[in-house]
Amino acid sequence: MERADAVLVSTPDLLEHAPAATWLPNPVDSEFFGGGGSSNPRGRGDPEVLIHARLSQVKGAETLIAAAREIRRRDDGIIVRAFAGGPFDDEAEAAGVRLQRASTREEVRRALSDADVVIGQQHLRMVGLSELEAMAMCRPVIAPVDQERYPHQVPVVAAESATEIADRVVELVGDDEARARLGAAGRDYVETVHSPPVVVGRLVEIYDRVVAR
Repeated sequence: MERADAVLVSTPDLLEHAPAATWLPNPVDSEFFGGGGSSNPRGRGDPEVLIHARLSQVKGAETLIAAAREIRRRDDGIIVRAFAGGPFDDEAEAAGVRLQRASTREEVRRALSDADVVIGQQHLRMVGLSELEAMAMCRPVIAPVDQERYPHQVPVVAAESATEIADRVVELVGDDEARARLGAAGRDYVETVHSPPVVVGRLVEIYDRVVAR
């Protein structure tokens, strides 16, 4: 890095390890992940919650599974889904989580489109591509985020424990207006900060500065 003319990081937490670097947000295909509608109001079958994080320790699987168990305890009419393929799949199924395969982007988009609320990763406290895809689909996202590291407020619903996650899920499932508001804010955030034209524009500015030196 000492010889580089510019150092880029994909998430703001990495600036702690490279203070002279520049945060270049991960690009999100907001056109592809953009067909979910603005609010996804209730009124079709049982409400659905998607855990959009691999069920692994680094993503906070224990908290996610405990949250799923608590959601189902409070209202067994709420369907909780997650993607299969993690080391905690058996524990998730025992907690009432319905696992499904998602080997293509189209399958991920379809799962997000079916969801009323999305739960993101729990340990990293950063907004990853999974959370951003859900936001692009106008889905309210529940995830702990270190807002102080971001130059813009990230419109996610904060929750620090399984109980808090369950609280927020139950509240959102019953509140069409709140889901619509949060979904629209998330979509606007992705388009403003993470859409490919915005990210490419920032990258070109960085290249121009380097060339001009």
